[in-house]
Amino acid sequence: MTTTMSEEMRLECLHNCTECHQVCLAMIVHPDVVGALDDDDMKLLLNCSQICGTSADFMDTSSAYHRDVCGVCVKICTACAEMCDRTGITVLRSCAQTCRTCADSCRRMVEMA
Repeated sequence: MTTTMSEEMRLECLHNCTECHQVCLAMIVHPDVVGALDDDDMKLLLNCSQICGTSADFMDTSSAYHRDVCGVCVKICTACAEMCDRTGITVLRSCAQTCRTCADSCRRMVEMA
């Protein structure tokens, strides 16, 4: 039963990381976001997209280091969610929620170690 739950958690985290990667990447070119964020905030969106993609890749290949990458993913997703909320840009609200969901999944993966 524990193995099944672990696999379910891994698949959920893989899905959430992949979704967060795609959403953050889409926000970088979204018309309501381009020009509205400063360079540091745009970089944070890009970094969040990249770490989520990397985290998904590490899980997908069953890397022994995927929990380490998930730990970094938690920090960056949390920072990105806070930034998205702070901007007040409507389209970034859903991005913030996606980042929080990903951070929560990765946090659970790290705690499983």
